[in-house]
Amino acid sequence: MTEDRAMVGKQTSKWVNLMPEEEQFVVTQTITRLLQQMFQLETKVVSECYGGEKFGNGVYYRFIYSEKGGKQREIMLVFEEKVLMGTVGKLLGESSGKLTPVLLNAVKYTARQFVESVRKRFPSEAGYRMESEHLLTYEQFQNALEKQLPQYSLLFDTGEGYFAYCAMTPRVLGKRKSDQRQEVHSLTEIEKYLLKNEQENYNCKKKLLIVDDSDTVQLAMKGLLQEDYQVSVANSGTAAICSMTLDRPDLVLLDYDMPVCDGAQVLEMIRSEMVLADIPVFF
Repeated sequence: MTEDRAMVGKQTSKWVNLMPEEEQFVVTQTITRLLQQMFQLETKVVSECYGGEKFGNGVYYRFIYSEKGGKQREIMLVFEEKVLMGTVGKLLGESSGKLTPVLLNAVKYTARQFVESVRKRFPSEAGYRMESEHLLTYEQFQNALEKQLPQYSLLFDTGEGYFAYCAMTPRVLGKRKSDQRQEVHSLTEIEKYLLKNEQENYNCKKKLLIVDDSDTVQLAMKGLLQEDYQVSVANSGTAAICSMTLDRPDLVLLDYDMPVCDGAQVLEMIRSEMVLADIPVFF
């Protein structure tokens, strides 16, 4: 999405501060090995430029690290719910098929250990200490990802579901503002998070994907439809295919006149993919 807009001069590329290729490789290999060691998951990389696309029902963690010079960095983990059920849930003997406060509390502890294990591989991380950790809704995760430039933003297929690992470029903070994303420590707070996350997932609503390069049109259509449907948006054809692959919609509302890849080309791509071919599309 961002790259398509950068090509037509509407936006600066988001991927200008990525770590060198060899460091990206080390991070990828470290995460793959840890997932194998901790959970026996055979993991493969789906994307090295994950842009925050939604994949099914997810759980979103945010870790904030600070160093004495005033710099701060954020690391965010995204788990598809079924990954958690098939790993930590299985270890705890959870058979309900749903996330519980006790299970999510165990996941929170495991996620912290996972991040620390990755960070140990990089000497540049030594000066940073964890300041706080947060559970986010998808909307909060999207906002956090859009406001910062990633050093790496990796999406994996674990065989049990999708997992993403995002690290933001360190930044110098000005005057601290209160963070609306409260830290989650007690089981009561985790229970509230689960309830809020379940409401946000709109489990009972049909899924619509709006594909349009106009932010104005996107906002207008989302405002019109979001009361009755679970609405996702994509700014380009490439972003639309990515979004559909990760979280299959029930209907696509597709703009015909778009730069780089127009509506006819997007429709052709949709119809050529067996798993997407039967999704109805309106121009």
